Order: sequence, then C-alpha cells, then structure tokens
Amino acid sequence: MVRFPPILRRWMTLLVIVFVVLFVGSRIIVVMNSPSLYYYDEEEIQEGLWDGLLQLIQYNEEREESAPLANEISSYRSLQWSLIQSRKVEALSLTEDEQTIQIHLPGWDFTEYANPPEEQIDNTKEEFTFSDETRATKLPKMKYPVQNRFPIIIWWTPFTGHKHIVRQCGHGRCLFSHNRELKDHTKTRALMWYGTDLKFKDLPLPRQSKHDWALLHEESPKNNWPIVHKPIISLFNHTCTFRRESSYPITLQYLPSMEYLTAPLLFDVLEKNRFISEQGLAPVLYVQSDCDVPSDRDRYVKKLMEYIKVDSLGKCLHNKDLPDEYVDPLTMDKEGFHKIIAKYKFTVSFENAVCNDYITEKLWRTLSLGSLPIYMGSPSVQDWMPTTKALILANDYPTVEALANYIKFLDENDDEYEQYFDFKNPGKITNSLLKNTMKSRTWGVDDIEQENFIDGFECHVCDRVFEELLADAKRQKPPTFQANDSHYGCPRPQPAVPGMKMDNSLRSWVEEFDTRSAVIAKATQQMVKSGANSSRVLNDFIKKVFSEMKSNNFDHNHYENELVS
Repeated sequence: MVRFPPILRRWMTLLVIVFVVLFVGSRIIVVMNSPSLYYYDEEEIQEGLWDGLLQLIQYNEEREESAPLANEISSYRSLQWSLIQSRKVEALSLTEDEQTIQIHLPGWDFTEYANPPEEQIDNTKEEFTFSDETRATKLPKMKYPVQNRFPIIIWWTPFTGHKHIVRQCGHGRCLFSHNRELKDHTKTRALMWYGTDLKFKDLPLPRQSKHDWALLHEESPKNNWPIVHKPIISLFNHTCTFRRESSYPITLQYLPSMEYLTAPLLFDVLEKNRFISEQGLAPVLYVQSDCDVPSDRDRYVKKLMEYIKVDSLGKCLHNKDLPDEYVDPLTMDKEGFHKIIAKYKFTVSFENAVCNDYITEKLWRTLSLGSLPIYMGSPSVQDWMPTTKALILANDYPTVEALANYIKFLDENDDEYEQYFDFKNPGKITNSLLKNTMKSRTWGVDDIEQENFIDGFECHVCDRVFEELLADAKRQKPPTFQANDSHYGCPRPQPAVPGMKMDNSLRSWVEEFDTRSAVIAKATQQMVKSGANSSRVLNDFIKKVFSEMKSNNFDHNHYENELVS
C-alpha cells in the first residue's frame, strides 16, 4: 500500500473538505433561489407539476408561433411558478356556487381529477422539441389533469405572463391558458383577445354557442380600426375598454391615485416665469414623437405656433432638443423628464385619437406635474376632471388664434393662471364621479399590492361564466351578455383645425375608417354568423361585401371633393 508523506496527506484532506463545502453550499444556494415545489405539506410533492410543465412547454412553445420562448430559463420558471400557484388555488374549499354547479350540472366536479382525455398527444415525435434546436429534447407523453375540473378560458392572443394558471375569482375558480389546443375541450367556456393583436383571419371558427368572446383593448383604435365598427364589437360578450359603458371599464387606467393627482407643484408660477426669462423657455411645451395621428394634432399645433412660442421637444414639429438621456420615449417616466415638463406653464396634451373617455397619461401626468394642459381628445373629459377649471379645452375656442390669445392672457396674469391648480389644495376636488370611481375600483396602477386591470378583467369574465353555469344549474334563463358600439365606438377622424382641408395623412385615416375597416368589420361578422369553419375564407366575404356595396351604387370616392387639400 502506497503511503503519501504526511504533509501531502494533509493537503489532500484539506482539498477534499473545501470541495465538499463548495458543492454543498452551491446546492443550498440553488435550492434557496428556486421556486418551492411544495404548496401545503412539505411531505407532499405537487403531483403532476412537472407533467403539466412539460406539456405547457410542448403546447405553447413548440406549436404556438405566437408565444415563442424568448428566454427558455425565465419562461420555464414562469410556467413553474404558475403551476405552483394553480395548485394552491386548487386546494381551496369549494365556493357555494361551485357546490351548486357540481350538484346540478352533469360533468362538473371541482373536487377530484376527472379521467384524462382518452386521446393524448404523442410528444415523442420529432417536431415536439424546444425552440432552441441546438438543445432539442424529446418530451414524454403527458396529460393535463387540471383542465378537466374548472371552466377554461383561453387567451387566443397570448397577453399575460401566466400561460396556464388557475385563478380564484368571486364565484369560483377558472383555468386561464394560452393553449389553443383546448379550444374544443368540453370545459372551455370563453376566449379572450387583446385588441391590438386581434387578427380577423385568425379566429376560432366555427364559433361554438357555449363560447363567450371577450375583448380587452385599452388603446385607441389607431392600431386596429375595425374594432370601432358595430359588426365587430357586437361579436363580443365581455369588454374591457376605456369607455365607461364597457362591461369592465378602465377609463382611469392612467391615473394611479388621487394622491398622484394632487401632488404638490414642483415649481410655482414665479419660478416658471423665471425659467421663461432666464432659460429662454417658451410658455408652451409640446412633446410628441408619434406623428400624423388620426386626431390631426400636429397640424393644430403647427397652426398654434404661428401665434405663440411653443417648444416642441419630440420628433413631431421638432424645434428644440431634449437632453440626450431623455430622447428615448422609454425615459418619459423618469424624474428628470418630469422636471422638464413641470418647468413649463402650459403643455399641449392632445390624444392620438378622439374617443369618449379615452384619456391617457398625456393629461394626467401634466396635471400631476403642475403644467396647465391644453387638451384635445375625449369629448367627455370634463366628466372626469377634479374641478370644472383644471384644463384648457382647445375645442372651446372658435379659432386657433383665439386659443393662443387666451393662453397669452393667462401667461400674463398669474392670479388667473393659479386658479387652475386650486384642486391641488386639500378638500378642493369637487368631482364626485372621479372620487367615487377611484374609491370603488378594484384594481390598481403600478401598485404591487393590488391586482391590475388585466387580472381584474380575467376574473370578470370568469364570474360571468359562472353566472351562466349557475343559471343552467338552477334551470333559469341565462343572463345575456352582449357588447355594442358604446363599448368602444369612436367617431370618424376629422381635421383638428375647424375649416382646414385634409392632408394626405388624415385622408388615409378617413379612408381607413370609411372603407377598409368598415368592409373588414362587416365581412368578419358575416363570416362568423355563417358558421364558416375557418377564418381563412375572410377574403371571400370581403369580396361579397364589396359586391353588395357596388350593387347599392356605392361610390368609393363619394367624398372626393372633401379630400382635396
């Protein structure tokens, strides 16, 4: 037997100890930083967690081009977290409504796993691999036990970070999934869309009578005009939009809190006057980089510049540079950018489209920072203002020159100017609609202690699904949920400056509204109602609608005289 010298044996022993310590320490760190695999009893591992996780990856990352794995590890952990949270919710006691449905409706059992579908997807085929082809991994055959227990609601346009999660809502639990393969599952009761991503050649057809359709769109129609037309919006049962008439309204989506609105002025009127005289600031600020929009705001501001000095710091009508660190639009929430706005006495706060209740951060941020908004956008904006005197409405003035003259008057009369910020003082907000809406809303803005309106809308749809199931269970007439054009409708674009002829940009928006989007809306409605098996036939219905329009002597250029610049 070979014996090493004592000094060598001591060094070898030390190296072994160091190696063991490093190995154990690294494993402890990994475990501490990994999501727990236990949700109730540390002795009970979550049965089916990994099965569901692998199945999710297969369905959502390999078969769905609309939801690729941007980052495999983070997506994997997100899926794992969703499943863990789902198992916690699964373990909750049945709600009263779940018990009623379970007793009276055959096929519904919220307490036990039902038998998995007889046909299981064979994941051992070559095509079922991770999106990273260099690390392709064949997946074993798995199943979804959870999908047989709860009402299923599918995001047809994946919009949340939780690709497969069970949520506890007011009436009971629903499974929210990005998995389109569940479309024909017996438990699927609703499908959801995010408006920007809604594609009319990608609809789940034929539409099943038991399927509710839900639309979430907090933006203006600028990026998907057909939605504004009645034939499209009427296809939906549940809506979450800026309109107060929608089934889950989010009109105040850009107002975080009343405290945000009443935040103290960063600079008083005397300091703002000094910025004008010493730093050469204009009285009026305009910061927009989204140019030539449907509201026609750029042409209005260009006309305003003929009568009063305006600093335009964005790409639109640019005449003054921002500091380099704030050129990127993503920096607009930074404190330094906010201080730039707060220095100006007035800020042009025009929306990109004119729709009732469409009120964005362009207005709320300006009010919060203490720059007086010059506003054009929602015709109903005064319904939501803290007082009757909190902004300047451009449409209140017959001409741009008249507006400019009033701005000059306020610029020269500090006492009159300061009255517009009276709402900043304690107890001075007089608008009960604003106060009551903010007090009663169940979601928050940038508040980790509250759910956001996306989560809230998910539960809104889930609760309505339960209302329908409960009506069936009690042999009652089911509730009718039907959207209409008041849930989203916006008027035809028109020149922002009264009497001004349309330019090429505005003409294209009007043509989009009057012709293309209107035809798509009508054709889509006809396609869905016809019972078509695929939305790929949309072009056939578009041709049919155009043919009907021609037979009715429709003149594609019926407003040609109006379009001449």
